[in-house]
Amino acid sequence: MEGTIGSEIPAGRQTTTFLVCMAAGKLRRSTSAKKQVGEPLPAKADHSGAGILVHGCHLSADGWEHIVWGQPPHQLGRLPHAVLLAWEEKATVVVFGTGASEKDGLKESEYTIRYLWDHWAELAEFEPLHRVPLDEAQALMRRIAVVDAETQNTDQEVREGLQVMAQKHCHHAILVSSPTHLPRCLACACKITEDEATPFAGPIYASPSDTCYEGARAADVVVVEP
Repeated sequence: MEGTIGSEIPAGRQTTTFLVCMAAGKLRRSTSAKKQVGEPLPAKADHSGAGILVHGCHLSADGWEHIVWGQPPHQLGRLPHAVLLAWEEKATVVVFGTGASEKDGLKESEYTIRYLWDHWAELAEFEPLHRVPLDEAQALMRRIAVVDAETQNTDQEVREGLQVMAQKHCHHAILVSSPTHLPRCLACACKITEDEATPFAGPIYASPSDTCYEGARAADVVVVEP
């Protein structure tokens, strides 16, 4: 993945996506696809638009709230970023992914979506969400949210997310996670679409949040090619 994700986001922020796979089993060179605010990625008439996968974060991770929620007014964590993206895309489905960690008897996905509903009003503190009618966005999110409470790792999380998007007839998939985590998510997505008979055949994009694991930044990620 080329390009740098900065830690300071200007007030006139727009969501950014990176094309990962043109179609299942047909990996192409990654290209950046920056879109204007409110401009959805292309969809076909016989498909219903975007499917979004919000990757889970280990519930014992240092700075979990910063990673998942962020720091108003400009640093959007995974949840505010996903809400903004879902509204801009008029998404068909938002899958909340999970891993093996649990807290209060809840899986990562269950705990994360509960956190979102409990803190929904606080989304108004993020400047990029000032243009989003939050009552309408909440109704959209409650209608299209799917909680994955079964998967145990990133491979399984991506596979399950793509299966849900195929069932919903989504034209394209968008992965949402931290800049320090997305490279692994992208590698998993490309591996799955190359090596497995996945029912999802659309392009796959990635859209980074503004927050990383505590003490880390995108420049710290090292990719080892074969």
